[in-house]
Amino acid sequence: MTQGPPRPAFPALSAADRARILAGFNENNRAYFGGHLGYRCVDLRAGWARLEVESRSELMNPVGVMHGGASFGLADSAVAAALMTIYGVGTHALLTIEMKINY
Repeated sequence: MTQGPPRPAFPALSAADRARILAGFNENNRAYFGGHLGYRCVDLRAGWARLEVESRSELMNPVGVMHGGASFGLADSAVAAALMTIYGVGTHALLTIEMKINY
């Protein structure tokens, strides 16, 4: 049995779905924690998301590095955006049950 080329780990979304989910996530997020911190979703694939945030003093610790809570929140928000590509924009139960980060 021969195998074809490997499938991408995170397949592309249709342009319409990608635009709809990006707009929905960013608009909804604006009024809540991630929006307050300036998180914005800039790219999506099925089960994958890339968020960005402006590096500014309000998100830094006293030595000038992004505060761990800000970076952890960014990672948690990226998971929520990625889940929207699987469960849809209208899903409200995208809650983190367990998450760990090592710095």
